[in-house]
Amino acid sequence: MPNQQAWVVEYGVGNPTRSAIVNQVIKDVKKAEVRRVGRASNAKRDMKRPEFRKTLRLLEYRTDFECASKYTAMAKLQFHIIGRSDDICNLETADIRSHDQFPDFALQMRVSWSKNVLDERRCPDQLLLGAEDSDFCVLIALGCYLESAVTRTGNKFLFGEHHDDREPKRLAARYYRILGACWKNDEFQELLRQTRGSVGTHSLRKFPATWCSEHGASQNDIEIRGRWKGSGGNRVVTRYINVEQLPTDARLASMLAVGGPVRYKLKADSHVTPDFMLDRVVPNISAFYSEESNYIGNVLGPAVLFAAHVPSLSHLFKPQVLRRIKDGYAGIRQQHPADYNPVEKVPLHVYRVENNTVIEELTAMPPDVAGADGQRLQAAQAVHAQRDNMQSLLLQQHRLTQQQAQHHQQQMVCVYIYVFSCVYIVYLESTNSI
Repeated sequence: MPNQQAWVVEYGVGNPTRSAIVNQVIKDVKKAEVRRVGRASNAKRDMKRPEFRKTLRLLEYRTDFECASKYTAMAKLQFHIIGRSDDICNLETADIRSHDQFPDFALQMRVSWSKNVLDERRCPDQLLLGAEDSDFCVLIALGCYLESAVTRTGNKFLFGEHHDDREPKRLAARYYRILGACWKNDEFQELLRQTRGSVGTHSLRKFPATWCSEHGASQNDIEIRGRWKGSGGNRVVTRYINVEQLPTDARLASMLAVGGPVRYKLKADSHVTPDFMLDRVVPNISAFYSEESNYIGNVLGPAVLFAAHVPSLSHLFKPQVLRRIKDGYAGIRQQHPADYNPVEKVPLHVYRVENNTVIEELTAMPPDVAGADGQRLQAAQAVHAQRDNMQSLLLQQHRLTQQQAQHHQQQMVCVYIYVFSCVYIVYLESTNSI
């Protein structure tokens, strides 16, 4: 309210939020709602993982490319950045680029439309990583959608079709309508009844925030990833803490990469060259992102090539794009069978050393382990065990460094005492001689 004056009942002017009578009514209504007196609550809870998967499946059942690829990509990206629907609808295609520090397997994106973004420093670039679970992998979602939808001259908005300023609002309205239709589906309603409460568009933001909290992230970490940082009242300290904290953002990005963060990497005997990747796999992406310092084609190319050889992901492509990629690789695969996938997922380990973010590859899953479910489970357990071992080694190294620093400090104290003692003895001797 622009009027900061307290509410004046007699004249009906001022700020009603500062009225004791109005605030007491609101408090009574909330109390009655808690006691289940009167109308049922319309509050929306966070979405659960099975409900998110069911939403994706219902979108994929539709035959049009928009539902099967675009809206699923919007939902996955919204989960990965803990975003609002307005954040996704207002994203511009130029907001995405390869990451400056990890240009081979990660993207970075600036989300400047968030509700709490009031100045430039509150919208730092954020890290995007691939996920082992394809239902939550933004690299596959963005790569397949962009290669099928982006053109050399158009696409101002990432998910929009027109360039005018009203396109984000039109896109948001279509997004709400499509999601609402999915959530009214009988199959989804049956799943919804298993958990108390209803879901809405805001549930898509509550879901990743709750997910990170359940997996060990602090409230401060979630605020940084969700761009809430700086909204902690008028405390001066919130204006001095830098929001561009890559170690925290990378840690949350790895949590939101459900199944574990991965890198899409060409196999050694894939016969795929960089020219083939840019000319046959992602030519549209390469043409649009033609800036020399932007290696987005190198990041999304392997993800797109991987998805093209997974039958369950074929709905993410336009038919002509999928045919071009598969026919192109069929001409260079040589001795490999028709169902051979030239790209593998390599698990990544994200950790922090002091204030530096480190992302390293873990040992790839052996080919003979990718068969039965029991063997896959053992392989997944081995990967997690390896991550735990690496974390333990890092902690041990940190403790050793601390102990070494303490020993060095103790030695310096001893040296200072020894030197002081020698000087004091010399002083006493000289005094006695005089």
